[in-house]
Amino acid sequence: MFKSKDFYSVALAVVLSLIIVAVSVSAATTISTSISTGGTLDVTGLSTLTGGFISQASSTVSGALTAAGYLGASSTAGFTGLSSLYGGFISSASSTVNSTLTVSGVFQASSTALVGGALNVTGLSTLTGGFISQASSTVSGALTAAGYLGATSTAGFSSLASFYDGFISSASSTISSTLKVTALGVASSSPAKALDVVGSALLTSTGTTTVNVEATTAGKGSCIQLTGTDEVNYAVYATASSTNTGRLVVEVGRCN
Repeated sequence: MFKSKDFYSVALAVVLSLIIVAVSVSAATTISTSISTGGTLDVTGLSTLTGGFISQASSTVSGALTAAGYLGASSTAGFTGLSSLYGGFISSASSTVNSTLTVSGVFQASSTALVGGALNVTGLSTLTGGFISQASSTVSGALTAAGYLGATSTAGFSSLASFYDGFISSASSTISSTLKVTALGVASSSPAKALDVVGSALLTSTGTTTVNVEATTAGKGSCIQLTGTDEVNYAVYATASSTNTGRLVVEVGRCN
């Protein structure tokens, strides 16, 4: 009878010990020394690495990796999926984007930004410091210059160019095609000038050189106004009257 009681006591003690061990394992476990494993260490629950961790080989995080502080890589950090950098990012060295870089807000560079390929900007671009194009550039829409528009060599315009405030040519200029000058206003004692040449005008041609002064309104003629050495204005025009048909008339006065 006594031996039977000892057996049951030992059995009960073993069961209680197993329960205590099971409860201890299922709760948090603290290892105060280094742990080393030659194979794989599988942790199914949350692991808190208070002192951090160092991965000396390739590592894969199958789920989300959240870094509340600094996330650094001593060499290359590769991300095969989408990376969302909500606080932005700072590149302290040369960086290369092999695919499309989309910026929904402001794109700024504290020094120089180099684009090796095409730069497509769908919205308005404000280049406060200006821009320098070192190669051929094409503007498919309207190009508006509020200030000075200059070209150090040749500026080419393949279609119509409208100079609403006029233009000044400070050097020799060549017009390969027709130059048409029109003006609004009615001739008076100080007639409106459509074409004003300061200095000499030279008209040359490989064939017959023709100066055509033509009035396009019915009943109106053409007139050439000259200033004589006596500083008097003379009007030269052709008349079609019964007594003077097809002859030039020179008289004192202005063309009006």
